[in-house]
Formats: sequence, C-alpha cells, structure tokens
Amino acid sequence: VGELSWRRTYVLPLVGQPRERGFGVQFAPHAGFRAGNLTTSVGAGGLLRLGLNLPVDITPAQLKPNQPGNAYFEPTAKAGIYGFAGVEGRYVPRNLFLDETSDNGFGVTREDFVGDAIIGAAAYFGPARLSFSFTFRTTQYNEQERSTQFGSAALVFNF
Repeated sequence: VGELSWRRTYVLPLVGQPRERGFGVQFAPHAGFRAGNLTTSVGAGGLLRLGLNLPVDITPAQLKPNQPGNAYFEPTAKAGIYGFAGVEGRYVPRNLFLDETSDNGFGVTREDFVGDAIIGAAAYFGPARLSFSFTFRTTQYNEQERSTQFGSAALVFNF
C-alpha cells in the first residue's frame, strides 16, 4: 500500500490576528490531492472558525479523508474555546474498496464526486484540548441508501 498526498491550507484572519488574545474569526480555504494504489482524489474546501483565544492550528485532527486537522496546537492564552464548521468536495477517480466490488460482480457503482460537511467545538486549558466534531458525508456509491454521518471526540495533551 502506497500513497503520495499533498494539502495546502491558508488561514485568513477575519476578526483579530493570529496569536492574539480575545475574540477571533478565521477562514481557512484548502486544496489537495491523494494518489495511491488504494485511492486517488483531488479536493478543495474551506473552514470557518470562531471563538475566544484561538490557538495556532486549523482544527482538531479529523478522520481522513476530510477537512485538514492537527493533533498539535499552540495555545495563545491559558484557556480558550471555539467552534468550527466547514465543507470539502472531492473528485475520486479511484477507490479500490468500491471499484474492486464492481469488478467482482457485486454491482456497486461508485460516485465520482463526494463531499463532507463538518461542525464541531473545542476547548483548551493549558496543555490539554478537548474536541468534538460531527461529519456528514455524501453517498459514495449509487446503491448506498443514505449519506454517512459520524462523530469523533479527542482529548489531546501537549508536552
């Protein structure tokens, strides 16, 4: 199994400045690709984040493929809280997990375009951050009866 991936995210402050205490709003557009023997995709999206004492990061780490995220964070104060929401669209010309079923006669027809929407919140106190997020994913194949929804929670400590 091998994969080459690249993603670029820009953080654009809309209210407040990076590393500044107080209320802040940031927009983070991103684009990237994945090329491998299991899956190949190209995608783009954006994320809006607002809160008090925004740490230097994008969002808490997310399940892939999804919005960019990071387990590491750099606090800008002793404590902070923020919410985030974003979307990402992907073109997926290859997904071996779904393509192989079609080749073997199981009859799954893969969708070429998929998307995610995410909403979440995080709070940090000193070196600890607790985060929750919920993801809505569009159907990935025609026979899929409904979209996928899943959540995640993470508690991270910086050393």
